[in-house]
Amino acid sequence: MSDKIIVALISAGGVILGAIISAIIGLLNARIEKNRRKNEVLEKGFEVKREQLGEIYEELLSILNTFPKVSPTDILKNIEFPPCYSMESFESVIEILNYQINDGKEKLDSEMVSQKEKRDIKSDIEKRKYCIEQIKKNQEDYFKAKEAFCLFKQSDKMIIDMYAGQSVRNCLVEFEVVLHNAFISGHSVGDAYDSSKNLIEVTRNKIVNAIRNDIGTIR
Repeated sequence: MSDKIIVALISAGGVILGAIISAIIGLLNARIEKNRRKNEVLEKGFEVKREQLGEIYEELLSILNTFPKVSPTDILKNIEFPPCYSMESFESVIEILNYQINDGKEKLDSEMVSQKEKRDIKSDIEKRKYCIEQIKKNQEDYFKAKEAFCLFKQSDKMIIDMYAGQSVRNCLVEFEVVLHNAFISGHSVGDAYDSSKNLIEVTRNKIVNAIRNDIGTIR
């Protein structure tokens, strides 16, 4: 094969290789430009959501943070023979606890009760008194938060439905189910003092993360 043919083949190969490289670069540039435009569209969408939902989300999270982290049932676990709680029956529970306290006081006056039994009764009375304090605080915090949440839904639910992402809306529904189970059905929140197993805290954190994703503060 002559030198001229070899040179011609090398030149042709160089042209083809150059064309391939140019094509690859062109595809990469096109993809980069596509991603840039996509990011611009996403950022504009996030900006719109931040404008429409920023303050509303802040108010929502502020309200959700005021709900108690434990249910009355969780509080009542700390005593023996507790009254049953359900359907927001805070007052009934407190009334029964007071009855149990008075019953304990009457037993203390009996000469048939030993000193050890009296110590146990006194300890039980103090536990029930403390339980009443916790139930009252739980009741106050719950109804205050519930009222604020109801007012929020009345005033801003339409905007949430229009602009909030599906994940945020789903998490809100889940949070309301957890609240219903805790304060209406009378269930425990799980492990009241472990945030990774406390259903109220877990679902509240889900909402926080969903909101951050929805307005673009987490990529």
